[in-house]
Amino acid sequence: MDVQKPSMKRVSTPEHSWAAIKGEYRKPSAAVRPFEIRLTSDCDPELYQTRVLTKSGHFSFIVPPGSYRLSGTIVAASNTEAMDFIYPSQQIILQAPHSIQRLALEPRRKTECTDGAEKTEDLKRCDTGRQLKVIPSLTKGPFSKALVQADYQSPESAQLQGRQGLYALQELERHKTPIVFVHGLLDSPRCFSGVLAQLNLEHFQPWFYQYPSGMSLREAGDYLASCLTGLAVEHGIQEVYVCAHSMGGLLARHAINCLGDSPTAPLRVSCFISVSTPWGGHEAARIGRIFYPPMRASWIDVATGSDFLETLLREPLPETCEHHLFFSHKRARQSWLKIKGLPGRFNHDGFVTLTSQLRTEAQEQASRVMGIDADHRGILFSPTFLHEFRHCLPGDRLRETGLSARA
Repeated sequence: MDVQKPSMKRVSTPEHSWAAIKGEYRKPSAAVRPFEIRLTSDCDPELYQTRVLTKSGHFSFIVPPGSYRLSGTIVAASNTEAMDFIYPSQQIILQAPHSIQRLALEPRRKTECTDGAEKTEDLKRCDTGRQLKVIPSLTKGPFSKALVQADYQSPESAQLQGRQGLYALQELERHKTPIVFVHGLLDSPRCFSGVLAQLNLEHFQPWFYQYPSGMSLREAGDYLASCLTGLAVEHGIQEVYVCAHSMGGLLARHAINCLGDSPTAPLRVSCFISVSTPWGGHEAARIGRIFYPPMRASWIDVATGSDFLETLLREPLPETCEHHLFFSHKRARQSWLKIKGLPGRFNHDGFVTLTSQLRTEAQEQASRVMGIDADHRGILFSPTFLHEFRHCLPGDRLRETGLSARA
């Protein structure tokens, strides 16, 4: 099955000339299927971006300044059901660079909208399912260190140029189970090269979520959930696994929360593997501008005691989701925490304290908790972790070859 081109169209615009549309979707109580929000440019009749939500939540679009139309409809197999709830087309004008338009999106029944039929027909002609970008290898994607650093400093530029999203090494094949890999701060999908070497690609399809690590973790998780929901609706995918490292575990957990566990949800995450995730936050982020100034949105979210962290684990994982929590406990030769001036009394892996990795609420919701004698990034190449990673996946579907050693 062919996978269409990414929905984020690249544009020729100055690097910092961006604007934002941010909103809250309020799901009608009678609506049971996902809702697709679509943004089109008044200057271009083609679809510009989409977001697909399964329940009430937040969404955002990063676009060049200009005039746009926001609309939405229920995603359904039949036209009759699709007509049930709509959001009539609304014009939004973003004139100034860095301007932000905030709104509340409340769908109404088609019978309550005077122009609903015409706009819904227009939406039906737009393409969907454009959330997967196929690349030949991890060395070919936009994952260089220089680009990762630049995108951290300017997340909006990365979004505007279409670098954020799900990447795959082969076109989508429905008979294979997708495994979504989510990297951490100032990292890229290349950090999972050791894990990738263990997968039998006859049975699994690795997907890699690339995002600018300076952006809000809540928005990064919202976008991931939207991509997965869109793929599920478009291609009939019903199950995925998620493996996330470090800060990526936080946004991955938020995405799982967004997907929900309703019987009508189009997709379920049945296996969640978090590796060295700072569930309790990072004290350095709370201190502030000591690290990587100026303070980025992701650091605000990962700060100890942040609103994002306080609410992240309140919603339990779906009953069908097994959470395998791995923590690392070997101090790096050069302690990142000590170099940056934090007290040396903390037990840590060179970047995240054990107290944060082993937050009580995270342990209580995990199916398994296991420590690995490795530092923060080295755990991804640890033979012990790679061996245990294999056992997290159901069935004997992995290569029986020896495990990779860290290069």
